[in-house]
Formats: sequence, C-alpha cells, structure tokens
Amino acid sequence: MSFRSFGVALFLLLLTALSSAEAEVPRSVEEGWAWPIAVIPPSDGWDSPSGRSVAPVVEYAQGLVNDSIEGIKEHDVFLRLESGDVFDSSDMARWRKEGFLAVISFADERVNRVLADSWRQGDPVLLLADDSSTVLRDEKEVVKAGLFSLDLHDSYVTRAAVETAVSILPPASEVGLLSDRLAQSLSRGARAVSRGLREGGLNSQVFWVAGGGTDSFSMMAQEMLGFGSDMVVVWMTDMAAREFYRQLRVLDGSVPVWSGGASLDGIVGLEGIMTVDQDLPLRLDKAIKTLKTDVWDATRVRVPDSPLAAKAYACCQWVFQGLKDVQKADPEHLAKVMASTKGIPLGSENLEINPVTHRPSVKKVAVIRAKKGKWIQDEIFSLSESGAGYYFGTPKNE
Repeated sequence: MSFRSFGVALFLLLLTALSSAEAEVPRSVEEGWAWPIAVIPPSDGWDSPSGRSVAPVVEYAQGLVNDSIEGIKEHDVFLRLESGDVFDSSDMARWRKEGFLAVISFADERVNRVLADSWRQGDPVLLLADDSSTVLRDEKEVVKAGLFSLDLHDSYVTRAAVETAVSILPPASEVGLLSDRLAQSLSRGARAVSRGLREGGLNSQVFWVAGGGTDSFSMMAQEMLGFGSDMVVVWMTDMAAREFYRQLRVLDGSVPVWSGGASLDGIVGLEGIMTVDQDLPLRLDKAIKTLKTDVWDATRVRVPDSPLAAKAYACCQWVFQGLKDVQKADPEHLAKVMASTKGIPLGSENLEINPVTHRPSVKKVAVIRAKKGKWIQDEIFSLSESGAGYYFGTPKNE
C-alpha cells in the first residue's frame, strides 16, 4: 500500500469513528459525562479537500479535551460528524431531542440560511464556521440569541472601504459612489460608506442608477469625474460593476476604484480594482503551520486547506471555552457565555466576540488588488466590525 493510500485509509477510519449512527448517541452522553456537539460537513462532503481539512482538526480538538485529566469540568466532549448535504428545521429538532448543546456548521449559505431562519429558543447553539453571508438577525434586525459566526458579515466591506479611503486620501478629498437605488442591499451599502467617509473627513456623493445600461454607466462615469472624484466606490452587481469599470477606464485610467457589492470571482479581471478579503490573512498565517503539524502528529492526516483548518479549531475552542464558563450546561446558558467569549485562537489572532453582533469584534482583513487576472495583497490590517461606515448602523431606506 502506498503512503498516499495509507493516509486515505486512515482518514476513512477517522471518519467512521467520528460519524457514529445519527440515531444513536454514545453511553457517555446518555449518562451525562460527555457533552454532545454536532458538526455539519462542508457542501462537498467529508471525503473532499474541505472535509479532510475539518474532520482531522475536530478529532484533534476533541482529543485535547478527552485525553486531559479533568476534561472540561470533569466532562468529555463528543463531536459527531453529521452525514448528508441537506439540513433543515427537522434536523434542528432532532439535535434538540438528542440533547446536543451546539451545532458547528461548515455548510454553505444555502443550508445555513434555512437553519438560521428555523432556529428557536431552546435549540442547540448554531455556530457558522465558514459563512459570511448568512444573516444572524431576525426581522427586526436583532441578533438571535443562539446564532453565531466566526466570519465577519459580508457588509464588513463597507467598513474596510471607509478605512482604506481615509488612509490613502488627503482630508477633504472627493469620493464618488455608484449604486443601484432599487437594490436595497447595494444601496444601503453605498449609503453606509458615504456616511462613514463624511465621518472620516472626506467628501462623498452617491450617484444613483436604476438597473442601468451602457449609456447610463458612461454618463455616470462622466458625472463622477466631473464631480472631481479622487476615488470611486462601486456598489453594484458583478455584471454592472464590470460594465461601469470599462466605461470609467475609457475616460480615466488612474482614479482608484473600490468594489463593494460584487463577488471576488466576478471582478478579478478588472485590472487595478480594489476590495477586501478576510480569508487571505489566514492563508498567510505561519501559526497555522504549527496547527497542521499537531493535527498530523495526532491523526496522521494531512490537512490541505489552512483557513478551514484554522476555523475548525477556532470554532471548537469557542464552544469549549463556553462550556468551561457556563454555570449550567444547556443551550440557553451556553449561548449567553459564547456571546462574550474572549481569546478564541484563529491562527495567530485571539478573537473577542461582540455581544451585540455575535461575531468577532476585531479581525484581520486584507486589502487586495486585481492584477493580471489574480488577486494580490496590498495591506493586512485589523478591522473593527463597528465604526464609521457600519452597514447595520445604516437604515434600510432613507
């Protein structure tokens, strides 16, 4: 058997050990001396590069607790790898019935949104490990008590845009923003940035389009340059951002442009455009190499995805820290202490959770710039979630 085949065999054995039959829980849980936590797989399953970056780390983190003398308050932890790729409210009810205290999800937005929408008081804590899109808030924009996320929400781009503009432009510089008035999430983002820029000592003007086409984008580009824009912030969809950027560059090839609403893949071909990424600092974090080595020593499985490995370890430690601090081990009390946890290890960072947003208060992000069809790093800095340009501090409509 080749070394590679041996490694795959070990991983499958690990997967079998952690993925016990979902209709059953071990005796340790039934007798109350192990606390159960469910782990939802990445969208491409456990037997994938993503899955192989999470499962060994989960086993390693579980072993650190269960192999210690005291465990957590003289309890073990039982982390069960769930099978399947579709999860809904019935699964949340099942976990609740089985007595699970928390669910750590590595699923995508499609699954997480269903689970977050269906979460009710008394359900296990739901911790999203790798999802910046799913909103944790109810219809009144109040964060649900048992929902948490390790990622900053996508709207952190508004804060990063303000911080970047204030750092690279002289005071009283002019910033022109383009957005679609009919798209609430886009227009709200543009208004958040505009307000934040003014708070930071810059002048800003939002130029609105409704749907937009080639002629309107060309006209808007001319108006923004006529306004004297020293920087342009585009808060549009992928297609609209690409078309506007093309029209702008026909008129001016040097004005800095920041993208807020488009996806990274959708605009990477726009030479020189800037935006921000919260995973790049993890890819460059040397501390994660130590974690991967420790996981290899414990499981003999090599972890391919550094950011996912770091997130898996951080999420486990977040829940474990909550169990250490909680007075009563049930979902309601666990959620209360997890809302103000400090010292969560994410690579070389130690995160502190914002009790209002249930996300990290401050997190490293990277300003990136498109060059020859790839993203290159400009600057890495620590971004506070709230502050000038905070998306959720901006009304939905004005």
